[in-house]
Amino acid sequence: MSGKNAGVVAKVLKEEPKALYTRCYGHSSSLACGDAMKHSKIMKDSLDTTHEITKLIKKSPRRVTLFEKLKVSWPLIHLVLEFFVQQDGK
Repeated sequence: MSGKNAGVVAKVLKEEPKALYTRCYGHSSSLACGDAMKHSKIMKDSLDTTHEITKLIKKSPRRVTLFEKLKVSWPLIHLVLEFFVQQDGK
């Protein structure tokens, strides 16, 4: 999208040569965190395990129901696992 020859940046600069391009800070942070995770075996393994647990939950309506009940009694699990449920749905 931001390619200097054919992306949005090129099109904007063609219309307005004085425009400045800056990367989205959220995207830059996400890339930095992802890169940092690649270098931490413990974090990578933890996220991979969480991802596999999420896939297991999503494949069974019974487990989804149990997960919904668990979220009520242990709200912190919602923050961790719900992220992966959303990521798998994309």
